[in-house]
Amino acid sequence: MGGTWRRAWVCGVVVKDPKARGVAGSAGEYFWAGAANTNFWIDFQEELIVIVMSQVFSGESRAREIHDQVRALLYEAIRGGERSP
Repeated sequence: MGGTWRRAWVCGVVVKDPKARGVAGSAGEYFWAGAANTNFWIDFQEELIVIVMSQVFSGESRAREIHDQVRALLYEAIRGGERSP
């Protein structure tokens, strides 16, 4: 993508440091987690956009655990086997 990316609050999207939350990722990424576990995040440092769709409400499944596993496996793969928190 051309142009300059900006890191800020955009349309209710949250900007976080994933390491502070104990999950894989890069500082300055932003994400959204929808009510039915429809999640996405954008990691500028890794030039990565991820969309994980579950369509289940909290308490109805292990969707959050599965999303965390997707995140961990993805970062392990793109960082050459480096394990994240």
